[in-house]
Amino acid sequence: MGDVDHKEFESLVQAMYSEDEVKERIKEKPSIAKAVKAVFDNGALWVKAILDKRYRKMLEKSKGVSLEAIVETDNIGTVLAGDLLGFTFGINEDPVIGGTEVHYHAAA
Repeated sequence: MGDVDHKEFESLVQAMYSEDEVKERIKEKPSIAKAVKAVFDNGALWVKAILDKRYRKMLEKSKGVSLEAIVETDNIGTVLAGDLLGFTFGINEDPVIGGTEVHYHAAA
């Protein structure tokens, strides 16, 4: 679900796997997130993730996040539907979704 780059996703798309195969392989991929919860509040989407603490130092370098999704658009690019597969922390590359931020909160 959560990772630090899009390499696996991009390689599956470039290898021309079907949408169902991409979905299945991404779901099977190891994740740095132990749990994820999405909350839509005041027009903003917040994604809360409980992350493996071994990745904290690496994730402190994150420039934001981007999503891995299969999206259906019309002929002018308007999104009609989508299937979220996972998310990626932008460490080596800038995030695809501008303005995203990563905040850390220690567990009690």
